Amino acid sequence: MYLVGAETGVGKSTFVNQICRNVARAGWKVVKYSLEDRMEDIAKEELFYECNRMAKKEGLPSYEWIRFVRNEYPDDAERGEKFIEHLKKAGDILGREKIVELDKQKDVTIDELVSLMEDECDK
Repeated sequence: MYLVGAETGVGKSTFVNQICRNVARAGWKVVKYSLEDRMEDIAKEELFYECNRMAKKEGLPSYEWIRFVRNEYPDDAERGEKFIEHLKKAGDILGREKIVELDKQKDVTIDELVSLMEDECDK
């Protein structure tokens, strides 16, 4: 079990998510529990970063976070079609990864977190 903590906005979630993705790509099952992020926000961020990785590889400008979360790109005359392609491909890539995000229905103690992770390991 690893604990990563720092000030808000320094990139903890991005850092941990990338480590989890790398470990999962190496064939390991990854289980994580994020204290502050909602699962929907984590998924949205991962889609955003993956779409930007694709855009960068293709020499295209980066997607802007605000326009991404407002879902403005599908209607963009210049970038809409490519954006939809990137978004679908990003969803496929992320969907194949062996990462389990434990649901956050309530605050948990360290002992409860260990128990949740042990239950997931038993699966």
